[in-house]
Amino acid sequence: MSIRSDRYRRWERRARTRSHDGDTPIERLNDDVLVEIISRVLSRQRWRCKRVCRRWLRLARTLPQSLAGFFYTSSNKERFPETALHFFNVSGGQGGRPFIYPSFAFLPSRRRLDLLDCCNGLVLCRWYGVSAPDDDDDGFRYVVCNPATEEWVALPDIDIPNSCKAIKEYRVRLGFDPATSSHFHVFVLSWGGRHRLGVDVYSSETGTWVYNEVRLGGDVNLFHHLKGTVFLNGRLHFHTLDYHVYDDSGRWVGRGVPSIAAVDTDGETWSDFGFPRHLQRDLGMEDDGFIQLSQGRLHYANITQRNTGIKTVVYVLEDYDRREWVLKHTVKLSDMFDSKDYGIGFDWVAIHPECNVIFFTLWSGNQFMCYNMDTGRTSQIRTLEDGRSPYLSYVPFYSELQCLRS
Repeated sequence: MSIRSDRYRRWERRARTRSHDGDTPIERLNDDVLVEIISRVLSRQRWRCKRVCRRWLRLARTLPQSLAGFFYTSSNKERFPETALHFFNVSGGQGGRPFIYPSFAFLPSRRRLDLLDCCNGLVLCRWYGVSAPDDDDDGFRYVVCNPATEEWVALPDIDIPNSCKAIKEYRVRLGFDPATSSHFHVFVLSWGGRHRLGVDVYSSETGTWVYNEVRLGGDVNLFHHLKGTVFLNGRLHFHTLDYHVYDDSGRWVGRGVPSIAAVDTDGETWSDFGFPRHLQRDLGMEDDGFIQLSQGRLHYANITQRNTGIKTVVYVLEDYDRREWVLKHTVKLSDMFDSKDYGIGFDWVAIHPECNVIFFTLWSGNQFMCYNMDTGRTSQIRTLEDGRSPYLSYVPFYSELQCLRS
């Protein structure tokens, strides 16, 4: 048990023990001092502050939260149910108590629950009712919930075109930024064929879906369904593959070029954030990278292969308005894996929202790893039995939201 945890327990007992005049030294402290005290408590223990009194609850909610861990799904045909939801902490060791239990018991009974996305403490799910047939993939509702407060709301039904369902050319993602609004948005991006992308956007403020479509100058495909998205500055940022690209001499390059696009919460304004030009040449159609929000800025990480060897590169969008990508970090894979066999393959997972740490999984043994860009060290966090993508990073949000009250 940590020293901070013991110290906090003593503060909690003192706060609960009132003197004869109904006042205690803790109660006489001003808000600034109490916030400083609560901020020094380990984040995974901070939930106890809510149980002291309403004042502590209010102050605890004002504190920014850190990355708690990751949700993921496991699959095993030899058990029932075949799939199960899990959560593990980013610290605390292999056998540590999880920060949150992923049972989602506060949701109505269901046959199945698919976790689709996490954004600033809210979780987007695909909920299948108990009466839904096993072979019916359409009998679901989209649900947005907050595991920290156990609030949730079911979204109105949306009509996704059968053509998109058949080829799975639609992506469902969540956007929520409590610093700018107490409302969330759900985006359903769909591929409408050559030169067309569509988006249905649900707003918790209006309680309705709106649809808009953009016609593009070239043929653009959607990102892989397991790739993450970033909600930043009121826009959802996502991967695309643009087939309408020409080189400096004006000739068509003859292949798709990865890019990053964005759409606003009205579905009306579409933006292209491009890629660094030399990175486009190195990647070609093999865009195995991912975008993440870290330290308030859009990041992109991937693997490149040049004459100097195979490297991990990390770029940051230094100037958002000018679309200025700057190389932040580069490391050889042989150094990143400390002479281990990196040929076994791995998948990117996330970049820490507050520091220069990249999370990824090794294909061999389902090992969940992290690489620290500041120290150059790679560490194993834990082994995930039967784990599979996506791994959704979770930062708790303790404030209650009116839009999540069913």
